[in-house]
Amino acid sequence: MATKLKEVDVVVVGLGWTGGILSKELTEAGLKVVALERGAMRTPASDYSLPSIRDELRYVVRHDLMQNTARDTLTVRNNPSQEALPMRRLGSFLPGEVVGGSAVHWSGLTWRWTDMEFKVRSMYEERYGKNFIPADMTIQDWGITYAELEPYYDKFEHTAAVSGKAGNIKGEIQAGGNPFESPRAREYPLPPLTPILASQMFGEAAKSAGYHPFPTPAANASRAYTNPDGAKFGACQYCGFCQRFGCEANAKGSPHLTVIPIAMRNPNFELRTHSWVTKVLKDSDGKRVTGVAYTNVLTGEEFEQPAGMVLLCAYAINNVHLVLLSGIGQPYDPVATATRPARARRCSSKAASSIRSWRRADRRPPATTSTSTWRSTAGRTGSSAATWCAAASTPRCRSATARCRAARRPGARRGRRRPRNGTRPP
Repeated sequence: MATKLKEVDVVVVGLGWTGGILSKELTEAGLKVVALERGAMRTPASDYSLPSIRDELRYVVRHDLMQNTARDTLTVRNNPSQEALPMRRLGSFLPGEVVGGSAVHWSGLTWRWTDMEFKVRSMYEERYGKNFIPADMTIQDWGITYAELEPYYDKFEHTAAVSGKAGNIKGEIQAGGNPFESPRAREYPLPPLTPILASQMFGEAAKSAGYHPFPTPAANASRAYTNPDGAKFGACQYCGFCQRFGCEANAKGSPHLTVIPIAMRNPNFELRTHSWVTKVLKDSDGKRVTGVAYTNVLTGEEFEQPAGMVLLCAYAINNVHLVLLSGIGQPYDPVATATRPARARRCSSKAASSIRSWRRADRRPPATTSTSTWRSTAGRTGSSAATWCAAASTPRCRSATARCRAARRPGARRGRRRPRNGTRPP
């Protein structure tokens, strides 16, 4: 039987960037906060230092910082008639399972979304008319604008030691930055990272073709830095062990270096590691959330943590999974009408690892070399969006494209690979 604990003001499920920021802010506001994290506490000194952090077998192949799909995973199917099968290998998304979450092993790319995302429906209707978007398409505005979010973008960039070059400060275009970005209040807290040779060559070629290349903004400190809260960063060593690894130089903007230590110094905050939340609890009429149920994965003990507020701050897909397990909302049914309210209707993953040309029938794409999204005339988002990538990605994605083309040549070997969901090919 589960042990019922004393009620707190807030329970935070998952302690990554979102959970860390909210924990810091809410404890400073005087609220009693309990954070439940399924992973363990790791420290830069003992877990992310040389030489052990460069163990590619441990971190790249065996996903030591990520969710163990042999123990807990999602199921996959292509249509409702198929049997859903478990996903046993991580691929396009890499959920973290450690204090700090996926922000421990992320690469640090830090882009600002603009009103093209936040007001996408309104902007298409303004340009093409209200009948342009099909009636069954679920595209909609976010209900918030870039102008409202700009101060928070700015605060995050200075918290996370983002290096970059502004292209538009208060409406004034800045040389060397992205001239197509939305206005920002001030420059990045740190100058751009030193470009590699491939980036320099790509930038020169892009300029000669009339484009506007600019350095990718990244939460990797280009030099030693102390953020407004007093968190200290080392300078990036350009070691290449960013994605899938913790940072050996403490140069990568991560919550375990910034917001989480501040929250942990506050007596209003309590962190419980190895705590796997399995259900969001509701009151008798099901209209109000009252807390969560969780299991200590080391001992198997079960607990109920009552709380005035429940904040789901785990990986996005895990949040949706928990909501569905808790009977909150209506599961998405692809056969039902597209306007029916549902959970998990727009979950997707997009990686900026290739360069594609994309042109709308009535308008050329912007003369820039960046990861700004450019949508087709159909107004669709997701897999139909083309991405203009940063220079550093070019050599890798070009070679990958060449391999794909070679595989399609007449006479090329056509192997039959097992899909990631565990099923055999027909």
